[in-house]
Amino acid sequence: MLSDNNTERLLEEAKLLVPYLTDLYSKTEKSRKMLSEVEQSFRNKGFFKLMQPKHYGGHEKDHLMLIEMGALIAQGCPSSAWVFSNLAIHSSILGYFEKQAQDDVWKCNPDNLICMSVVYSAGTAKEVDGGYILSGDWPFCSGIDNSQWNIVAAEVNNNGVGQPNEKRLFLVPQNDYIILDNWDSFGLSGTGSHNVKMDNVFVPRHRSLSELDTRNGASPGTSLNKSPVFRLPMQAISSTAMAGVSWGTAIGALNYFIENTKNKVSTYSGERVTDLQNLQIHISNSSAKIDTAGLVLRTNTAEALKIAESNELPSESVKVKWRRDCAFAVRLCNEAITTLFEASGGSALFNKNQMSRYFRDIKAISSHIAYNTDVSGINYGSHRLGLKDNEIDF
Repeated sequence: MLSDNNTERLLEEAKLLVPYLTDLYSKTEKSRKMLSEVEQSFRNKGFFKLMQPKHYGGHEKDHLMLIEMGALIAQGCPSSAWVFSNLAIHSSILGYFEKQAQDDVWKCNPDNLICMSVVYSAGTAKEVDGGYILSGDWPFCSGIDNSQWNIVAAEVNNNGVGQPNEKRLFLVPQNDYIILDNWDSFGLSGTGSHNVKMDNVFVPRHRSLSELDTRNGASPGTSLNKSPVFRLPMQAISSTAMAGVSWGTAIGALNYFIENTKNKVSTYSGERVTDLQNLQIHISNSSAKIDTAGLVLRTNTAEALKIAESNELPSESVKVKWRRDCAFAVRLCNEAITTLFEASGGSALFNKNQMSRYFRDIKAISSHIAYNTDVSGINYGSHRLGLKDNEIDF
């Protein structure tokens, strides 16, 4: 899956950008969004087309490739990696929609980007002739400053017809929503994850997708996009692919800690810090956690792709395992960076210190509900106990 020339080119160019992104990281944090020069660099190199359907000029790479790319970029700038990974995977998610919706976004401009907020409780929709009327205030729209479209989630109120509410996704152009400039955060500061507000916006029916169609292997988009990538249950595996950012953040923190420690002398004793056995142990334990996290993310993603290639769907048991493992992998990265941060001394307390950046960003990533081990633990544990009232909806 990672062997063709284009794949190798993308990975090599991502690797070469790490020092450039590191140098710009302070500026990225202060801007609170992906820098225009970084966006342009990613566009020129074709990064955003990573998972875009080939029908619209994309590379149509799989989720394993997203893990690798996100991890490389995150070593230089986790915020830029988070925006990249979001915008890249959202192109694959648009591939689940009807062809007309994909044409609306890419036919006139195949370089258009899409942000997303999958928080169903944040909005409501009412079915009308030809589509839906949508209202709401959606949080965490990472990369919205760099996007021309947005996919938001809402429930369609069907109480009037005696039916339960239906979860749906809605594709909306930037002219139909208001960006609320409220992203001022402790970590992932440069992701522009603002809220977006809509009030009685009409969304044509073809720009809406049932949540059920994102996980049944036969979405409207599969008639056009034949790759197994578009048959994967969206929410079951997307968070695993996105977790490549946490893995790369931890790799970056470990590499920085090792290089910074090699020539460091204790302020108080004058001893070479490399002689301290506790630091040697920290490096060993942290690297083991990081390697394990990467192994888990890659293994489960490869399993998901193999199932999709067989034109099958994963069982609930497999899906809850993926979500459990994904959250646990991010937790391992969090623990590794926390250990390294605490062993870095007082210099790591300064915001400009690179270790401080990695620490803040992994804490922000770990706060995502998909990476909460308590939430995934409830899903997994209740499923193993046979509690049918807790059936999963991904």
